[in-house]
Amino acid sequence: METCPDCNRQLEASWKFCIHCGAALRSTHTPMSAALAGQADAPPMVPLGGNRYSQALIVGGAAILCLGVTLLILTLVLLRGGFA
Repeated sequence: METCPDCNRQLEASWKFCIHCGAALRSTHTPMSAALAGQADAPPMVPLGGNRYSQALIVGGAAILCLGVTLLILTLVLLRGGFA
C-alpha cells in the first residue's frame, strides 16, 4: 500500500493517480533525455548503394512507359470518334 503525497490516503501500489484527489503518484511521461538515450545506440545511417546509370535507366523507363500509355489512350479515343 502506498500513501498519496497530497491527501495522505492509502492507495493501491499499482495506481498511477490518487482516486481521492487526482494527484499523480508516479511520473506518467518519459523524460526527453531517456527517450533519446536509445537512439545513441543505433547504428549510423548509411546511404543506399546504386549508381547514376541505374537511376537514369529507371527514370527513363518510367518516362517511356508513361508516354506509351498516353499514346495508347489517345489512339483508342480517336478510333472511337474523338472526344465526344
